[in-house]
Formats: sequence, C-alpha cells, structure tokens
Amino acid sequence: MAQNLSNQYILIRKDILVREAVISGEVVNVTPLRVGIGRDNVDVLSTANQGLLRVRMGEDRVPVIPGSSWKGVFRSTGERLMRGKGVNVCTGLTKQTCVDRIENKLEELLKNGNYDEAVKLVWSDTCINCKVFGAPHMRASVSFFDSYPKTPTSYEIGTRPMIAINRETGSVSGRALVTMDYVEPDSVFTFRINMINPTNYVIGYILSIMKEIDQGFTQVGGNKSRGFGVVKFQNLKLEMKEYVPYELPDMDPKDEKVEVTFPMDPMNDNKFLEVFKHVKP
Repeated sequence: MAQNLSNQYILIRKDILVREAVISGEVVNVTPLRVGIGRDNVDVLSTANQGLLRVRMGEDRVPVIPGSSWKGVFRSTGERLMRGKGVNVCTGLTKQTCVDRIENKLEELLKNGNYDEAVKLVWSDTCINCKVFGAPHMRASVSFFDSYPKTPTSYEIGTRPMIAINRETGSVSGRALVTMDYVEPDSVFTFRINMINPTNYVIGYILSIMKEIDQGFTQVGGNKSRGFGVVKFQNLKLEMKEYVPYELPDMDPKDEKVEVTFPMDPMNDNKFLEVFKHVKP
C-alpha cells in the first residue's frame, strides 16, 4: 500500500500497527444462561433433550459462550445504540452489509492496483459497525474470544422442563414438554476482547455496548423472553500497547485526545465502565 496515506484510516488498515488494546476480565450470569446445541444434536453428558454447547478442557467438557455469540451480541447492541443516536448502520447480515453495496467498485479498484483509492472508498462508504466488527473482504478491528468457566468449580449446570409454544398459533406445540440444560446463576466465565488500532471513540463505543449488557438491556444466549442471559462484568482490565503514557492521542479527524492512566487495574464494579464516560462513542 502506498505510503502517502500516512496514518490515515488506521482503524480499517491492517498494514500498519499503531495501537493494540485488550479488555479482559470475567462475566457472571445473573439469571440462567443457555447457549444450546439445538434439538437435532445429542449431548451425551445430559439427560435433557436440549443440551448445552460444550468444549473440552482437560478431562472435562464445559459450557462455553463462543466468541461468535459475543460478536453477534455486540454488533446487534451497537446497531441499536447507533440508530438511537441517528447514525445509520447496516444489519451485518449476508448481502446486506455496506461492503456488499460497494463490492464491484472495490474489486475493480483492487484489480487495477488503486489501493489508496480502495482504502478511501471503504472508509467513506462503510458504517461504524462494518469498520469495527468487519464485513465480507473486510477484517474486523475487534476480536472476541470464547468465554470458559473460570475454574472447574465456578459453574453449575441445571436442568429445567419447559412447555414449547407454537409461534404461529400461540398454543402449546405438539412437542410440548421439553427439558433443557442451562448454566445456573452466579457462574463465572472468562471474558476477553482484542482490538487492533482502535480510535478513542471506538473504545468508547465498545464500552458503551458493554454497559448496555452490564445493565441488563442486552441478554446473552437463548431463551431471552424467559429471562435468561442477563450477565454482569467484573474484574475488568484495559491494557494498551503502542501509546503515549497518560493520554490517548487523537487517531483520525473524528477522534479526540483522552487523558487516562495505563495500565488500568482491575475494578470490581461499574467504575471501570464509568471511567470512559468522557470518551464519546
């Protein structure tokens, strides 16, 4: 890529590395939590006919909140937040992203070696969600890790019978009685997000989404209408690399410099999420 772009558009560029950020900590479910494997799959560890998604850790198969689930939760929450502020964002669904609309023009620019123009096109014609969470032919700036139980004893599995409702008729379904596994409240999972070249407003954006989740406005996993999936964050920590100590310099024309001390020590309550209230998402 030509050098005349300097440090412009760094949020979407992957040929230069200006800043790395990691948000890590723990997530605790306030209500039952369920990330399932569906009726057509069999969980040999359970007598329920709707088991949990599990992965092997050592000798155990433990429940997991996959990074793909976190990405979907963050993107959909961000979409709601941005539209509430009057900012236009795409759905991120297949064939409905910003990149899908400019795909032919983008491919033509790349084919002809007009890399600078291709970067400018992507920057000007994609929404904040495509820039942050990615789109076809566009790598995400944020990576979400799977969340595992913090320790072998930090979670408990429960089983609950439920009545299945036919969505079309509103009556009890023919396969009325189902039993499902879920993670009992107060189970503790790991949590980690990696960010490449995040601008200050992107850090604020991610933390605004986390605050929505932490306050229970966004739920994780399935059975949300039954109250499942309310979670809270704890022991959060933000680590930064490649920055000037005690400040976050502005990264592009829309950005603002932020005064803050790094590294930030873990905090056990909402103080972490409040620290960045002055960062404008």
